[in-house]
Amino acid sequence: MDKNCAKCNQTITGLDFVTCRGYCHCTFHMQCSGVSRALMNYFTSHRKNVYWMCDKCGDLFENSHLRSITKVADENSPFASLTEAISNLQKEIKQLSKPAPPTLSPAVRLWPQIESARAPKRLRGPDLTHMATECRSGSKQVGQNVVSVPITAKPENKFWLYLSRIRPDVTNEQISEMVKANLELDEAPNVVKLVAKDADVSRMNFISFKVGLDPVLKTRALDPSTWPEGLMFREFEEYSAQKFRKPSVVNLTPTSAKTPEMSMQ
Repeated sequence: MDKNCAKCNQTITGLDFVTCRGYCHCTFHMQCSGVSRALMNYFTSHRKNVYWMCDKCGDLFENSHLRSITKVADENSPFASLTEAISNLQKEIKQLSKPAPPTLSPAVRLWPQIESARAPKRLRGPDLTHMATECRSGSKQVGQNVVSVPITAKPENKFWLYLSRIRPDVTNEQISEMVKANLELDEAPNVVKLVAKDADVSRMNFISFKVGLDPVLKTRALDPSTWPEGLMFREFEEYSAQKFRKPSVVNLTPTSAKTPEMSMQ
């Protein structure tokens, strides 16, 4: 395609032309531009360092305000960031293409090393090797100079019943009377309120109790028809961290005589 001179607007033929390397990049006859053949050859031999601009581009270049605007526009151009990314990628490719060293250096950690969490301690059950030896009971009879001390009776074996969904203002005595009536007992049962010490029961929705009963009453106590509608119940289970083994004790032979006093002389 033929080019026209930006100054005379005539067709440019042959090699006698020069291109503006300013902002317009227009083509001019050498005669119209005032560039001599010798100067043109100098431009060619110093293409990276010497630039020729037309008069209009030269005037714009001398305008410092325009140059600052152009600089900012170039910096904000998306092509600038793209060019920088391509340049960084080329550097990385060159780095990866280098031959590996004979001895590999340890890799640099990008993140701090995280120590492995300690394993949770294993829950230990009762140490069977250190369990107390089973207790034995004395058998010395009266008439053989027995010197004794008062001994408590053997703990009574009980079945414990759990009662719940009870209003916070209900007392132990009320529970005792209710259980006594529904199980038709002759004596009042042992009642324990399951509320923490110093707890404010007025802020609770309900409270619970446990009732100690004779084991022969277990079947009847766990029968829904025994209790009034709405009362929640079940067998009470002990969830203490350690259940201690009660020693088996043989009952002493009862004596008719009073226990002799110990001589302190």
